[in-house]
Amino acid sequence: MSTKASWSAAKKTNKKNKTAICAAVACALALVAAALVVFMPRGVPEGAVLTIDGYPVTAEEFALFLNDRRAATASYFYKEHGAEVDQGFWDREYGGLTPNRYARQTALDELMPAKMESILLKERGLLEDVSYGALMAEMERTNAERAEKIAAGEVVYGLSEYKPLEFYFYTRSNRWTRLLDSETELQRGKVGDTALRETYNNNLPYFSLGLEITAEKITAAGKETITLKQADIPKESNELQTIFDFLSQMTEGEETEELELSEGMVRFKVLDKEDMGSTPFEDARESVLRIYAEESLRGLIDERVSKARVKFNNGLYEALKIG
Repeated sequence: MSTKASWSAAKKTNKKNKTAICAAVACALALVAAALVVFMPRGVPEGAVLTIDGYPVTAEEFALFLNDRRAATASYFYKEHGAEVDQGFWDREYGGLTPNRYARQTALDELMPAKMESILLKERGLLEDVSYGALMAEMERTNAERAEKIAAGEVVYGLSEYKPLEFYFYTRSNRWTRLLDSETELQRGKVGDTALRETYNNNLPYFSLGLEITAEKITAAGKETITLKQADIPKESNELQTIFDFLSQMTEGEETEELELSEGMVRFKVLDKEDMGSTPFEDARESVLRIYAEESLRGLIDERVSKARVKFNNGLYEALKIG
C-alpha cells in the first residue's frame, strides 16, 4: 500500500357444597399464600416482577431491559439456529429454548448489576430511594427543567428530553461516579503501597507518556523541524492527531508523499522517534488509587450479584415478553 493510500485510510479512521366449598377455598387460599411466600415476598408492591435482596423490581423497570435485548436476541437465534424473526418467532423453541426465555434471562443478567449499584449507594447513605418510581419522577422533573430552559432560549447540553431507557442509563452513569468516589475514599485509608504498585504495573499502558516524534516538515515555503509529543496533542485537534498516528507507523528516515492538509500540501520526513516512558508511580498515585478502587468496586458488585437473594413473581415474570 502506498504512503498516500495509507494516509487516506488514516484520515477515515480519525445495550360442591357450602362447607366443602369453604374448605376448598380455604385450601386454595393457603396454597396461594404459600406461593406468595416464595414468589411474592412480603412488602413487595403490586406489579413487582422480582426482588433483589428485598428490593423490588417493577414490571416497567424489567421491561426496559427486556425490550433492550430485542436486537441482540434476534441476532443470537439467527447466528445459532438460522432463525428469522417472524410472527411466531419469540415463543417458538429452538434447541429447547425460546427467544423470550433467553431474552428474559439476559435482561436479568443486565439488570442485576445495575440494581446492585443503586442498592450499594443506598447502603452507603448516598441514595434515598432506589425504586423505579422515584427514578421516573426524577426524569419528569429533569425533562420539565430542560423544557423551561429551552423555552427561555438557554443552552441545554445533551438530550432536550429523556425517554425512560435513556434516563435510566444516564442516571446509572452519574450514580457510578458517586459510587466510585465513595469507594475511592474507603480504600484510601486501607490499601497499601504494595497493592497500589501492583495495580500500577498491571496498568502501565494507561500511564504511558507516549512517543515524541521529530520530523522535518516540507512545504512550498521551505523546511522546518517540528516536534510532536503524543501527550501534548489537543483532543480537539483531529488533523494533528491523524498526522501523529501516521508518522508513528513510519521508520526514522522515511519520508511521506505530499499530504493534503488544511494548510495546503505538506510532506514529512521522520527524523527521530523516542518512547517517553511512563508517569512515575508517585506522580500517578491518585490515578492508581482510582483504578484500584474501581477494580475493587467491580469485584464487590460481582460478588453481591452472585450472592443476591432473588425471588420471583413467576406468573408476572413469565408473562413479560417481546413481540
